[in-house]
Amino acid sequence: MALVIKNLHYTYKTGKKALNGINLTIEEGSFTVISGPNGSGKTTLAKLLVGLLKPTEGSIDAKNVGILFQVPENQLFETTVIEDVMFGPINFGRTKEQAREDAIKALKSVGITEAFYNRDPFRLSDGQKRLVALAGVLATGCTTLVLDEVAAGLDWNAEQRVFGILKNLQSQGMTIIVISHNPEHAVQYADKYIYLKDGLIEENAVAHTRIEDFASRFTGQIASLIQTS
Repeated sequence: MALVIKNLHYTYKTGKKALNGINLTIEEGSFTVISGPNGSGKTTLAKLLVGLLKPTEGSIDAKNVGILFQVPENQLFETTVIEDVMFGPINFGRTKEQAREDAIKALKSVGITEAFYNRDPFRLSDGQKRLVALAGVLATGCTTLVLDEVAAGLDWNAEQRVFGILKNLQSQGMTIIVISHNPEHAVQYADKYIYLKDGLIEENAVAHTRIEDFASRFTGQIASLIQTS
């Protein structure tokens, strides 16, 4: 089932307008990158998609959406990895036995082995924390996954690992939505590229067309550096 956004507006209590009439359809099983400058409405949109905020006007037709925030520590709760990933399913009414099964399946899907199950999640590397937090979201059984700055602070290897996992999840039918301030790397994995500015969609493009633009921009930057050095 497609995720459908119609005439979406959001205004904060301060009076600041974050979104000014978004219309967007995200197809089931697709991989979408949403980008834009600071203050463009990206994170507000993400929070609206998962129900953390309610629209001021307009509607969102979306079901079973999970979110991974930029700082993984904000989504870690327990003293061991396995208990942490079980936290969501238990709060959704699963028994401890069922929650453990859900957690093990989710951890395997992100490449976290049994050797990590009893480790303190807060003592893992940043990349490992992000994967454990991602497993915690997946264990709830979501079918659409929103990720806010999922690659922020990761080195190249960790970033490639995360996006490889997301592509694998997409191949299994999950809808992937990546929110990114710097989309140059994420867009190569995507089907669609959305650019927000001032709370509106300024660009809605097929992702591969943006890869060429980003590559040209990068080549131009390198050439400029060479000329000035």
